[in-house]
Amino acid sequence: MGYYDEQTVISAPVSCRSLHEASCSNNFFADEILLSSDKTIAIIDGSGVLADSVGLNREELVRLAKLRVPVSNFDLSKLSKEGYLVKVEDQDVKLPCQLQLVSLS
Repeated sequence: MGYYDEQTVISAPVSCRSLHEASCSNNFFADEILLSSDKTIAIIDGSGVLADSVGLNREELVRLAKLRVPVSNFDLSKLSKEGYLVKVEDQDVKLPCQLQLVSLS
């Protein structure tokens, strides 16, 4: 696993929550997903924003990390009712928290 092969990895407690600004297609970040046990609540990458306040499904994140693909490939059925994926091409999106993202163009 690249960088982590020569590093000492200390697992974070499950109660640790994280937000990442990188894609599962990024080798370093994919390795972090595969080795960590934190609760990831959001990932922002070039394909969009994936968020779930109760935590993103770990098995689905591992699947994306192994395939090295962006968050736009996340299986939406794995999100809680609080979760959402907004792709860069999406416009006028209503979020679960009742906020609405409106295109200004």
